This record gives sequence, C-alpha cells and structure tokens, in this order.
Amino acid sequence: GYTRKSYLVQKQEVIASLPNISDCSVPLLTEDLLLVHLLRESNCYGVDVVKEIINLWSVMCWDNERQSRTTLATREEMIHYATLQDDSILGVCIKVFNGDMQRFCEISGLLTGILTRTDWLSDLDGDLQKGIVNIPLEALAEYNLGLSQLLTCKSWEELRTVPGFPSWYAEEVRSLNDQWTKTRVVLGQNFGDAFSSRLLTFVFQKLMIEEFERSFE
Repeated sequence: GYTRKSYLVQKQEVIASLPNISDCSVPLLTEDLLLVHLLRESNCYGVDVVKEIINLWSVMCWDNERQSRTTLATREEMIHYATLQDDSILGVCIKVFNGDMQRFCEISGLLTGILTRTDWLSDLDGDLQKGIVNIPLEALAEYNLGLSQLLTCKSWEELRTVPGFPSWYAEEVRSLNDQWTKTRVVLGQNFGDAFSSRLLTFVFQKLMIEEFERSFE
C-alpha cells in the first residue's frame, strides 16, 4: 500500500517520465495506465496534451502543499494557480476538438482563473469543513475575518454569522461577475473563435459556459 507521501512520490516519478511513461522507474497504478491510454489515443490524432497534464499536476502539488502551511495562500498565488488550471483544462478541450490554440492563448489571459475561482467560491462551505481554505491571506486583514471561527462553521447559515464574511463573499461574487462580463464582451458568443466549428462552440457553450454562468444567478 501507499502512504500519502509515497503516493505523491510515485506520481511525481510518473509525471517526470512524460511522455514516455513506459520508461518510468516505478510501478504504474490504474490511473497511470489510463493516462498511458489517453496519451496513446491523443497521439494517434496528432494531439499533444503533455504540457497540460504537467501543469495540472503542478496545481495538484500546490494544492496539497498549501494545506500543510501555517499561513494562507496570497491572492496573487491563488489567481496564478487558478489560471494555470483553467488554461490547462480548456487547452485540452481546444486541442481535442481541433481548435485554434494560438487564438486561445491570445484570449486565455482574460479569464484569470475565473472558472476555478468560481468553483472555489461555490464549494467554500464544504471545503472549510475539510480544513481547505480558499480565501486569500489578504482578506483576513481586509475584512477582519476570524480564520478559527470560519473553520468551525458547518453550513452557509453559520458562515453568514461570521463578522466580515458576508461582505467579503459579496465582493468576491461581484468581482468575478464583473470580470466574466468584461470577458464575454471580448469573447462574444463563439469563445473567441478558438473552436473549429459552430457546432463545437455550441456544445462547449452548453456543457461548460452556461453551467458556469448559472453560478452568478
């Protein structure tokens, strides 16, 4: 069996061996074999997703590492890794559907990790119960938030009673909503022409974007 530490070491070895996982020096687990299959299939279609996989792994490592810190992540740090995660996930979608990666790279900077950051916000209550704090360090002082009190909350109702939390949360929602509104003006209805056809743009819009936009309703 694997401990958490030995599992992370094993995964690091697998990621370091990309794209030649068969040359990896550690035994492969089930998820590694699925990754081998993914890379093999994507290569058959001339799609290289190694960079995105490595970037997603770096996000996972950061997410794991920050949970053992004594201080919270800064706003700049959180936006950096949220952006990296969004770019990687969306980048895979663009590549798999034979979209325009150059165009996507030109417009991806507008997103500033907004999809991941919205997900963090919507899962905030459940994450806090697990000891995962997706609130930037600066917010504690700006809104006089009591971290120990936040970590004891078991529901949104309890969170709303924490001094400063309703104001911080409302500002986060407003900021993300404003950012998305500005981004949509630039992207238009076709996600900046990143996809190769109107049909794929429509599918992407239905599966991801409309679900995301419901977060602000």
